[in-house]
Amino acid sequence: MPKAMPEPTDDPRGGSESVHHAIGLSRRRFLARIGTGGTLTFPLLAACGQERGAGLTAPKQTGPVTLQYGYYASEAEAAIWNKLCEDFSRQSGRITVEPYRTNPDGDHFTRMNTLLAAGSESEVMMWTTKNLAAWAVKDTFLPLDEYVKRSRTYKKEDIFPLEWSKNVFRGKVLALALTHSPLVIFYNKDVFARAGVAEPPHKWDDPRWTWEALLETARRLSKVGASPEQSTFGYDNGDSWWSVQPFIWSNGGELLSKDHTKVQIDTRPVVEAFQWVADLRLRHKVNPTADDRRLTQGGTNGMLFAGKLGMFASITSAAPTLAAQKDLHWDIAPTPRRTTQPWTRNPQLNITISKNNGAKKADDSWQLIEYLAGEPGQKAMAELHRGLPANRKVALSEAWLTPGAKQDWKVFVDAAEKFSHPEHEIIKFPDMDKLIADAYQKELLTGKAAAAQMAAAIKPQLEDLIRENTQLTQANAGGM
Repeated sequence: MPKAMPEPTDDPRGGSESVHHAIGLSRRRFLARIGTGGTLTFPLLAACGQERGAGLTAPKQTGPVTLQYGYYASEAEAAIWNKLCEDFSRQSGRITVEPYRTNPDGDHFTRMNTLLAAGSESEVMMWTTKNLAAWAVKDTFLPLDEYVKRSRTYKKEDIFPLEWSKNVFRGKVLALALTHSPLVIFYNKDVFARAGVAEPPHKWDDPRWTWEALLETARRLSKVGASPEQSTFGYDNGDSWWSVQPFIWSNGGELLSKDHTKVQIDTRPVVEAFQWVADLRLRHKVNPTADDRRLTQGGTNGMLFAGKLGMFASITSAAPTLAAQKDLHWDIAPTPRRTTQPWTRNPQLNITISKNNGAKKADDSWQLIEYLAGEPGQKAMAELHRGLPANRKVALSEAWLTPGAKQDWKVFVDAAEKFSHPEHEIIKFPDMDKLIADAYQKELLTGKAAAAQMAAAIKPQLEDLIRENTQLTQANAGGM
């Protein structure tokens, strides 16, 4: 059985004793030492054979080159990424890409942290914008501005504006957007038909789709059975505070000020939103608990498949799982509004070049990410519907919209056009995330504390984080 992976540290080039001991090992030997966890199915590379710290002045490669692409994906996604890497390698004739796949359930960043600490990271790495600033401040990624300026195929104007902005840190482009995933409401059409309830609207600007309408719909879909296993729930917002954010924004609230220097978690719009979502479970009983989900194999997805759940909130990546259920009749609806327009969160997967190993093969690494983030990669991922292409042209193409489909895929495009709200993807986001998640799940969702009490309890700690974040933001703010 593989050894447990070391936990991520504040410094990606620090870490546990096992990480320090690994420095100097070849990438193949190091990856073998840390184990594959049963998920790394593709061949791995040998060491680059170059000194650590080689920078942007590395000589241009003219002979055969091997690059490693470190990414995380489900089996279906892995097949697509693998084929894209094979196609690129074949078309290049000189550059061979060997994928390094990790677990999509949180394993990826632990492994990338460990590999970065040992200087054995992939030249090209999948990342997310939630964690980009936290790693960018450690000088992890190669700036891409000059490559973007010279590119004939990857243009800023082709990318949804919000998605482009997420990859700019201290004025430098550090990643290319792959896909983004608007949070929407997935629903089982048969549960609605069985209850005689009208399906939710598909237009984000429909004034009828309010918080109150969502609650009333969930109430009408819910049914208390003779046993918990026989009950039906109307709606599931999940256990993540991330899924509360659309309610905060549509109520006119913000967790932080626009400049990320003030904590606003205890303001009325934010507290109201947290409490309203918690009350779907605690007061109205239309939202299943974690224990309720465990009664059905597959949890939330399994409940929807079995007709025990009418609706659930999730990002786009849930779509392929639903599509795989051939007998499931499902569709997509927007999140509801309250005092302002409806809003949704829209997390992004992106692709980066390591400033350490990738910079040694910078031109070749750029060719790879330009291909994967360009139209070939965008179209391949569009057809899977795992995430909305960041390229607006591809998002509006038949590859994504799928004429004749039973699902309204344009709901996602409309979300990206007008209804996606920026998240607070700050340098200290990982710490902020853990603090809020612990309080939300352990205090508010269990009924141990009201939203106002939860907010008051964690505000001082959040303020400490934001002060540290401000210091880090201002340090060397003029450049990397």
